[in-house]
Amino acid sequence: MANRPVAPLVLVLVAMVAGCAAPGLAQPTAPSGSSQSGATEPQPSVMHDTPVGEPVPTAVGSPHPLGGSCASQATADRCQAMAFAAAQQLALPFDDIASIAIVPNPSPEAIDFAHRTFLSIGLADGSRQDVTISCPGVSGAYLPPCMTDPTVPIGFPRGSEGGGGYTDTPENATPFPSLDAQAVADARALTIAQMSVPISATGVETIVVGQAQLANGYLAEGDFAMADPWPSDVLFATGPRLEIRPIDGGPALQNLYEHGWQDGVEHVEATITFDVAWFEPGATLELVDIVVR
Repeated sequence: MANRPVAPLVLVLVAMVAGCAAPGLAQPTAPSGSSQSGATEPQPSVMHDTPVGEPVPTAVGSPHPLGGSCASQATADRCQAMAFAAAQQLALPFDDIASIAIVPNPSPEAIDFAHRTFLSIGLADGSRQDVTISCPGVSGAYLPPCMTDPTVPIGFPRGSEGGGGYTDTPENATPFPSLDAQAVADARALTIAQMSVPISATGVETIVVGQAQLANGYLAEGDFAMADPWPSDVLFATGPRLEIRPIDGGPALQNLYEHGWQDGVEHVEATITFDVAWFEPGATLELVDIVVR
């Protein structure tokens, strides 16, 4: 799955189901809470997975401005990303981080291959801790505290320009057959322009987005994005990831050849799962451009 750089829920959707209807063929289910004719539909099912008996990694906080001089040397988003990384290193709730400052390397080297950033972290109890953020190699491309402008890593099986490993050819794989013309005509895409998900709890949550019908089980695109690549009012232990599974059962679609050619159209369900570590009251996760086709 590719990676790019939450309690009842109310989903506000602008949904468009692409494709022409075929006689006698049921349309895919749009995400619950959407309205295509002004009618109110039932709420979606939301699955929680919070380990019993285990502490929540960070607390649910009130509005949390960070003190310190970090903002004079880095973007506000990167300062927050580094403060969150520091909280994780120190095994402390994010709300215990009161201030953050970037300080000089205490032991300068000619070349710092780890591309380290040295931090002085002020805690809510008045004490201070030294934390080092290491960003070796290409970390700046995928680790938020290493990015100049952090983005939440998200996962999806296949983007609009391909990729994601979906079309990678395993050893000894046989060619994928051509799509059946009738299956292509009967296929139904799921397209959601915008989905607003209020955040009300920490932990793992899965949102059922909707259903689609794929010609011969072939996924041309399975993709989405976040309206704000780094929302400052919610922090994720694991960023949102899109999974597409056959309605009749079976593993999520990850590779064209492993899933194989299916007879006719295959009915699939799309879900998005994420793990919230901390959030401010009133936070929402704004998802956009969800496409399954």
